[in-house]
Amino acid sequence: MSATKKDYILYGIKIIVTGLLFTAIIYNIPFPDLIYRYITISIFYFICTVFFRKPSSKNLLLMCLLIAVPSIIIDASILFTNSSLIPLRFPFSSIFPILGCMLGFCAITRRFRILAALIIGFIAFSFFSFKSIIPRIVFSMEEIPTSTVDPAFLSSTYLNEHGDPINLNALSSRCMLIDLFFVGCGPCELKEKMFAEVISERKENDYRIILICNGSITSFKSFSAYVKDKPKDPRMIYLYDANANIKKYLKDVNGYPHEIVFSNGNPVKSFLGFNIQSFNINKEERIRIIENSQETGPVLDLRSNVNQVKNKSLIIKNLGKKDLVIENFTTTCECTLLKMEKGIKIKYNDSLIVPIIIDKSPSDSSSKIVYISIRTNTKPAISTISFLN
Repeated sequence: MSATKKDYILYGIKIIVTGLLFTAIIYNIPFPDLIYRYITISIFYFICTVFFRKPSSKNLLLMCLLIAVPSIIIDASILFTNSSLIPLRFPFSSIFPILGCMLGFCAITRRFRILAALIIGFIAFSFFSFKSIIPRIVFSMEEIPTSTVDPAFLSSTYLNEHGDPINLNALSSRCMLIDLFFVGCGPCELKEKMFAEVISERKENDYRIILICNGSITSFKSFSAYVKDKPKDPRMIYLYDANANIKKYLKDVNGYPHEIVFSNGNPVKSFLGFNIQSFNINKEERIRIIENSQETGPVLDLRSNVNQVKNKSLIIKNLGKKDLVIENFTTTCECTLLKMEKGIKIKYNDSLIVPIIIDKSPSDSSSKIVYISIRTNTKPAISTISFLN
């Protein structure tokens, strides 16, 4: 008996209603991990494909795939309603209803070899999604454009749990991970555990993790009670922003936790939110950032006879694409480099001219060697050092 127009209409209504109801329910169930939700979606659409009565067997594959259409349309609606869920909700999650329908089609048509291959592929894809794809997608969603930071921020003052004022300058380090939070924020607490693991794995004392609590959301009493039993470690400091002054320095704080990473005093990365799926990737990324911030650039060496140095200047050229920062410098033969200080920046494609003064001429100047060594902290920079008459 051939299918009538009414059969097709009823079939369409059935899959639309089922898709709407299931989607409304499945995205409100608190699964322990996203992959469990996706597997449940695939199983549901497999069952629907097997047990739904199809109005026609001529285009059975099409009939089966149509069952997934409402779910895909709902997922795709985030393109207009909530683009922050791209690509996790769409197009990634839309793969799973299609997989369920394909499995159902193979079961109906008794294509058991293909079914077995699809099941193996489905298990492998789910495992790979759980271990790699989902964490990387979530991590990419958490990383945001680097925050606009007022230079005065690293000189601002906050309170510790005892009410004592602490200036960020006093906590200065080559790498500073500053995270904004409030007491009772679930993702913030989860992120603290990630920071604790970073400290556990990276024993060196060459970085600081500073957690600043928002005083407009959390009272100082609640903050003090929250911090009281926290492990005391000089690398992880809790501070309280009594008057929410931090918003004077950071213009784009739109949620919590909000993290700004400083490397050598410059903001290099920002992160918004935190999710269990990206826990390990976030930890590995923070360790990588800390280690990279400790790397120094090339040592610029220059040797010359003292007579050739007299009444000359040193010229340091930055030929790279990043600012060059003078981290340290040493000289021999009582040689003074005028205007040279630690922390001086040389803009890219720019030069720094440093006059040289010989404080005391040696008795045997013909054999006396002047040795100048300058270390930078900008590893990618290409730089040269030479004498200028």
